[in-house]
Amino acid sequence: MGYRKIIETIELLTLQHNQINSFVNNHPLEINTHNIKFPCVCAYPGVVDIDTSAFKIGIKFFVIDTLKTDGSDEKYILDNTLLILKDFIDRFRTTKKLYGFAIDNDTIQAEPFSQNYRSSEDTDTNDNIAGYYCLLKFDITNFKNECDAPWDLTINKI
Repeated sequence: MGYRKIIETIELLTLQHNQINSFVNNHPLEINTHNIKFPCVCAYPGVVDIDTSAFKIGIKFFVIDTLKTDGSDEKYILDNTLLILKDFIDRFRTTKKLYGFAIDNDTIQAEPFSQNYRSSEDTDTNDNIAGYYCLLKFDITNFKNECDAPWDLTINKI
């Protein structure tokens, strides 16, 4: 169990959330906003901490929506995407029994963003997007020991 299972679970949860219209397993600047229904969730790998008993897999997690051309709805979009982010955080705190992992962060720092964005596939079109992002650390207990690793210890000569 690792990154793939976390991403598949995030995708499943985005389908279950009534306010999210799509999921992208990529950085927001790499998506084509004309092929995505908003609000959307973007998630992709972050830093992984490995110790003797667990992996802590970092996922960069974005909740994004499009702004009106004049930006007049920015406060509404930021408020809404923050509430959606909190929905996901609350859900991830309780997923250990159901999915085998949960977020490790006691406190999660979420940061707003708002920017003019040039779609990666349509360089003639600009979109205004806004939302919140954070780094989630998922704790996955490492049950393997050296005997479980894929080593052939019968080879003892070079």
